[in-house]
Amino acid sequence: MKYNIADLLPHENILNFHVGVPVLPSWVEGSLTLMIGAGDLNQGGIPNVKAFPSFDVYACYPWDNSGSLRENIKEFLNMPNKLLCFLDFTKQDHLALFTELFKEKFRVIEGHGSHTPHLKAVDLSFLLEEGGKASNIFERSANVSSVSMVKEWLKSPYISYIGNGHLFDVDEKGVYKAVSAETKIELSALYRDAIRKVNCSNMQIHVEEDYLHMIDTWEFEECQSVLTGLLYEFETPVNMSGTVKPFQSSWHMYLRPELIYTKATPKFYPEVLEKYIAIHGIDSQVIRLNMIRDRIYDDIQQKCVFPGKAKYNTYRREFAKIKIDG
Repeated sequence: MKYNIADLLPHENILNFHVGVPVLPSWVEGSLTLMIGAGDLNQGGIPNVKAFPSFDVYACYPWDNSGSLRENIKEFLNMPNKLLCFLDFTKQDHLALFTELFKEKFRVIEGHGSHTPHLKAVDLSFLLEEGGKASNIFERSANVSSVSMVKEWLKSPYISYIGNGHLFDVDEKGVYKAVSAETKIELSALYRDAIRKVNCSNMQIHVEEDYLHMIDTWEFEECQSVLTGLLYEFETPVNMSGTVKPFQSSWHMYLRPELIYTKATPKFYPEVLEKYIAIHGIDSQVIRLNMIRDRIYDDIQQKCVFPGKAKYNTYRREFAKIKIDG
C-alpha cells in the first residue's frame, strides 16, 4: 500500500493482512460487531470509523480518496478497544487468516454499501457466534437483463438465481426501450407467484410472516429484492437460517427488504433421544442417528454445504421413526 500513512503504522489495533500474519491484541475477546467495507473512505464527508462508532471491528481493502484513509486512521487511533483490518476478502489466504483469528467472535456482521465484497454464508457461519446475525451479505446487482428473459426465469419450474439488477425491454422493431409501468405490474405479479412458491419450498430462508402478508402492496423493485434473498437458500449451510424482512442498515437512511442470516446449530433433539434410550437402550436407530449427526458436524467443519443439508434431511426422516412409548 503506497498511501501517506507510514507515520501512523504499525499499530497493535491495525491488522494488515497484506503484510505478514496479523496477531490479535490481548484485550480482544468475543461477541464483537464487524462492519465490512468501512474504515478507509468517507461517509457524507465523515470518516467511516467516526460515522459508525458502534462497531468494534472495521474491515476494508483499503482504498483512499483524497486522503480519506489517513483521516480514518487518525480518527481510529482516538477510539479505544477497536480494530481496523486491511485485507482482500477475495483472497483465500486473507480470508483463512481472518477466519482463524475471529472464529465465532462476532454477534453482528454488516456489509457497508451496495458493492462491498461480501462473505458467503458458509464463511459467515465460521465467524458468527451462536445466534449471531449478518446483514447486507449479497451484492446489489448492477447487471442488466431483458424482460423476456426474466419472464422465462420466473415461469420456470425450477427458479434459479435472478438477482435484483436493471431491466430493459425491446420493441417490435428490436430497439431497446425502458420498461413500462404496465410491464412492471405484469412482472410484479410473476415475482409474487415465484416468492410464494419459493418461500413454501425453502427449508432455511423465509420471508417474515407479517411482511409476507403485505406482498400485494410490494412495488416491483421490492419483489426483486425479496426473491433474490430467498434464492440464497441453495448456498446456505445447515447451521444457518435466514429471514427476509424490512431492515434499516447502519449506513442506509431507509427500510428496505434485506436477508438477515442467523447462526443456529441444527436441531438434533437430544432430550427426546435420551428419553428413548432410557426406555429402549442404544439400539440400531440411535446408532444410525448419532452417526448421521457426526457426519453433519464433519460437513460443517469442511464447508460442505450440500452434503450437510442432505444428511440433515436424512436425520429428520430417521428421527421421525423414533417412538417413545411405555
